[in-house]
Amino acid sequence: MNKYFLLILFAAVLFTSCQKEAGFSEEANEEEPITPSNPANTAELLIGTWKMSANTVSPQIDYNGDGTKETDVFPVMSACEKDNTLMFNTDMKVTEDEGPAKCDADDPQSVTRNWSLSVDNKILSLEGDGTREIVSISATKLVMKIKFSGYGDGVEYTFTTTFTKQ
Repeated sequence: MNKYFLLILFAAVLFTSCQKEAGFSEEANEEEPITPSNPANTAELLIGTWKMSANTVSPQIDYNGDGTKETDVFPVMSACEKDNTLMFNTDMKVTEDEGPAKCDADDPQSVTRNWSLSVDNKILSLEGDGTREIVSISATKLVMKIKFSGYGDGVEYTFTTTFTKQ
């Protein structure tokens, strides 16, 4: 699978300068998220299929190579990165699916790996793909952060990524 997508998907996952970091508006009639400081049912909330709906980065980066640095990278991401899904199962397996549009035709359509949570439910580990900080989670929204420094410029980037349950 496209390594950059996996990074971003769960940074993909770090990936929120334009988002609220905690809570949802009660006026919008949305539920309060479970935060890692009160993670009683984090594992249960993870179960299901999630799709990226927002992705930001700090500091700014020229994500798509057009010469313009941006903080909100979701609008400049390829459609083949945005249509991927993560399906968390109760057997502690997660399936990462490329979705209808694959970025690399040679990549498998899906990859299944193990997942686990830290004792305090603040850190999500994906076998062979590192860890992500869970910023918030509700029945419909998951926000995670991941740090990444693999662009060869010596800078550590923090991606805040929001996923919506499908």
